[in-house]
Amino acid sequence: MLMQMYVVAVLVVPMLLPSVAQAQVLDEAFVRSRAQLARDLKFPEQAKSLGVFSALEMAIYKPEGAGPFPALLLMHTCGGLTQHIQEWTKRAMQRGYVVFVIDSLTQRGLKENCAPGTSANPFRGEKDAFDALEHLKQFAFVDQQRIGLVGFSWGAFVGLLASSQEMSAAFAKGKRFGGIVAFYPYCTVRLSSGTLDFLRSDITTPLLLLLGDADPAPVDCVPKLETLKNQGAPVEWHVYPGATLPGAVVDAHLWRPDAAHSGMDQARHAAGICRLRATPGIRSMRSRTIDDRWRGIAV
Repeated sequence: MLMQMYVVAVLVVPMLLPSVAQAQVLDEAFVRSRAQLARDLKFPEQAKSLGVFSALEMAIYKPEGAGPFPALLLMHTCGGLTQHIQEWTKRAMQRGYVVFVIDSLTQRGLKENCAPGTSANPFRGEKDAFDALEHLKQFAFVDQQRIGLVGFSWGAFVGLLASSQEMSAAFAKGKRFGGIVAFYPYCTVRLSSGTLDFLRSDITTPLLLLLGDADPAPVDCVPKLETLKNQGAPVEWHVYPGATLPGAVVDAHLWRPDAAHSGMDQARHAAGICRLRATPGIRSMRSRTIDDRWRGIAV
């Protein structure tokens, strides 16, 4: 099912935002207008624990204890909440993280947002993410200085937008994420009359992209990332040889939440929550700890 949704996303991504073809400037006013196509989400008012029979739903999950704990927002693919989100939740909680699972579809009567013309577009998703960040302020068990975002496919588009200073201005309310991890996004969507750049030139939030070179994204993303890195932007990336990422599932990996203090550290540790192994029938991200890439690198 996950692979099917990914294939659909690959085919329809250029059609997701049809009116963008007429929009020559991607600015704050445009982002706000697209976000208004769907109503705001109603978030949970209480945290819960994750059990064997927990439903796959939007929820705030916390480890045992008073905290404060670092936190992760998980943003789903265009297929909505699937089992891998629950696996990420479980692994993160085992390592001392609050996890806020965002569901941008169910309350809006949607089962997926892969089709063109959806009201739950990436700009709406960005507002969902910043609204959720604001919502976490009320919880004393959340360390407000250590909140990161992890997005998958559609959720990764949201992450790219949220890393941009200009794209965040409409929704951030003065607070930004400590770090963002984007799994297998496109960086540019090509339309008949131009392009839409999700990877912006004004990235100010530490951003990590995880890509597979069997997907088309690295050809587009890596040159842009290299340019941004040379200009001093807080970006990192890794391309996995011969890999396609939609089949990735979570495996255990040691993760020290007390080490994720700020900035790129948070992005690194959010990626280091797991090793990814191939799902049967899909050659996926190889089993390798992301943290190993950064060992010894000063931030």
